[in-house]
Amino acid sequence: RLLAEYIVQEGIATREQVDALGEGRLRRAAELLRERNKTLVAMAQAAAFLFPGELPWPEEAEGLLDKPELAGPLEAIASALEACDDFSPQGVERAVLGALAKLGLPLKAVAQPIRVAITGRTVSPGLFDVISLAGKELAVARLRAAAGRLRGKGAV
Repeated sequence: RLLAEYIVQEGIATREQVDALGEGRLRRAAELLRERNKTLVAMAQAAAFLFPGELPWPEEAEGLLDKPELAGPLEAIASALEACDDFSPQGVERAVLGALAKLGLPLKAVAQPIRVAITGRTVSPGLFDVISLAGKELAVARLRAAAGRLRGKGAV
């Protein structure tokens, strides 16, 4: 509950948005974010990915994400997640790895772009955990937005 207070206090989300997230998801977020964030303010900032809105891509990610050829795989993963009925971390993992297998790509080829698209950060808890925690609608929308952004980098 303390994390919820800091999320609101830091202006990351409204009380209504935090309440809509639900106690279970908020508790799971706190457990996942606690490991890499030493203060409640840092945890609250890291939790921004749980709420609607555009997340800026960190400067350190620009070089990693300057690859228009990743747009197609991100779109394929978004479609696989959209069709996913089990949005647990395990279900998300099956969907993502299944989409990548069809493309003949290893996870490492797209893990960082997925992480940045979903969380707006280059470091986060486990990839499938954060996708699951973000929820289907938000994860799919962010992956599609990232694919569009990457396609734009290929434009002349």
